Amino acid sequence: MIKRKEGICKRCAEETEKLGINPVEKVLVRSSPPLCCYHNIEYKRSKAKPKTKRPRKVTGELELFKEIWDERKHVSFVSGVDLGEFNVCFFAHVLSKGAYPRYRLRKDNIILLTFDEHQLLDFASHKINGDPNWDEVMFLKKNLKKEYNSYNRVKVWESK
Repeated sequence: MIKRKEGICKRCAEETEKLGINPVEKVLVRSSPPLCCYHNIEYKRSKAKPKTKRPRKVTGELELFKEIWDERKHVSFVSGVDLGEFNVCFFAHVLSKGAYPRYRLRKDNIILLTFDEHQLLDFASHKINGDPNWDEVMFLKKNLKKEYNSYNRVKVWESK
């Protein structure tokens, strides 16, 4: 077992001195300056560097989403559920943006889904395979992949 050093916290002593009370010995977690657990957290926060937020890269997705929202009915592609007001969570990429970056801003690669359906498509596609409600999405995905891959083959052939 680790033996903790007890003593008077520097900040506690300053605070109690203002009130005219004798400071109480506490377990010290820092030796220089001697600080109790509570004041050590404050000390660390005061020494921490402020985090700087990097500006987000402008991709043009939001403008595209607004265009799609104006053009299409506000219902889910899979279930037909009304989506209500505009929210970026409703826009799902059939082919992922990471694996198929050129299709990021293609309207035919973006469908409207509820939040739960979007989560299923992105993170649990094994659960939707074979579900007849998702057949149209899988058909679209297959055709987009075929088109994407045939475009890549043409580019590789032209570069040789």
